[in-house]
Amino acid sequence: MPLVIHAPRTHGSGRRALSTAIRTALLLVMVYALAVLTPWGQEMENSLLKRDELAAVALQPPPPAPDGSPAAPAPLGNRPPSEEFPTIVILSSEHAALAGGLLLVVALVQRRCRQALWGLVTLAGSAVMALALKVALPRPALDPTSHGLATANSAPSGHVAMATALVIVALVVCPASWRYAVGALGTTVAVLTAYFVQLAGWHRPSDIVLGAGVSLLCALMASYLVPADGNPPEEGAGRRPSWIVAVSTLTACFSALGWAWGEQPAPGFLVVLCALAPCAAAVVFTLRRLSGAGAARPAHP
Repeated sequence: MPLVIHAPRTHGSGRRALSTAIRTALLLVMVYALAVLTPWGQEMENSLLKRDELAAVALQPPPPAPDGSPAAPAPLGNRPPSEEFPTIVILSSEHAALAGGLLLVVALVQRRCRQALWGLVTLAGSAVMALALKVALPRPALDPTSHGLATANSAPSGHVAMATALVIVALVVCPASWRYAVGALGTTVAVLTAYFVQLAGWHRPSDIVLGAGVSLLCALMASYLVPADGNPPEEGAGRRPSWIVAVSTLTACFSALGWAWGEQPAPGFLVVLCALAPCAAAVVFTLRRLSGAGAARPAHP
């Protein structure tokens, strides 16, 4: 029987992860620059919030301050849940923390300590980076028609960042026989979260793309620093099964969005397109991992 060597680090896989991370970071900068730093981008996203489907939520008056004076509009991303939308499908912080802990336990039970460390870096990095960017990134007032809308920065979406990070980690630490179900179910939850946080008036479309991109960036950087995911898939899970995971995930996501549209139609195609960002991040990471599966090679005795 040939000996399979599981290399913890390969220069090629590390370079590929770093190269993909750099391209991802450049893409995120472009999205932020176009959507937030240009009048055209702000007007396009604000026009979605002012449509009839979202105006009741995005333009709802905030509750008065404790002293009775009118309160300032709450920033997008910090609004209370609206009873008019099925926000139950939005992944909460408590559920994200629980799911992340279970995934790390799965890795430890399989005695994959490097994967557990990689997963911890990915999950914690996604949460911290999303929060830090939301606080640090400016959102200049460039849209003169944004009267009544919150103008504070709401990017990236922390809900979407954590949901995407959970999917990516699950696709790495779970056994190969679980990946079809985990990939489809996890990505479906992430896509529905991305869809409904927009319809609930919590986030703009660019917030969703930036949230998913932050998780992909953190996963790639974790792969460079703690390259546990550079190990090839388990024996018998070769190139074809990895493609099946990607196809089944895409099918599940489009089916879920079809259901979501029936429950509450989106005000524009851009909302639906950006809701697929978590799925795109998961597929990109899966295919990058597939391209680096050469970390193990049969060694002839």
